[in-house]
Amino acid sequence: MNNGGWGLRVMIALCAVLVGALLIVVILISTGFFGLVKTNNKGGSQIDESRTYNSMELQMINASKKYIKKFYNNELEENDPLYIRVSSLQNEKLMDTLYDVKDSSIECSGYVKVIKINKETKYESYMKCGSNYTSEGYTARFDG
Repeated sequence: MNNGGWGLRVMIALCAVLVGALLIVVILISTGFFGLVKTNNKGGSQIDESRTYNSMELQMINASKKYIKKFYNNELEENDPLYIRVSSLQNEKLMDTLYDVKDSSIECSGYVKVIKINKETKYESYMKCGSNYTSEGYTARFDG
């Protein structure tokens, strides 16, 4: 007697398809396929909140603002550029170590150029991550 409803075979097939799809998603997430999980240098896993070079450069700018407030009380000379190295920001515990997005074994370096023009403070970040990434306008002498 078939009243147009689902049979046992259809129900089992549908469950098998759903379990298979769920299994594939779990495998992709656990291997980091979606780019959400990375392995840190200690072999563990952590959520990667700074997946792009742009977001890393933004972290540099935010840390530089804290640095300027801490050491210069937000008082900079007009038209006199200040170069703040990432290593200085890290030494002051204003930001963590930056690792390359493509290879977490490569440590990134860089600097932030801060200049006050017409009473407005401007921040420009420059970063180098091995041979994988270099910001446009990056100059190695400021990254000593």
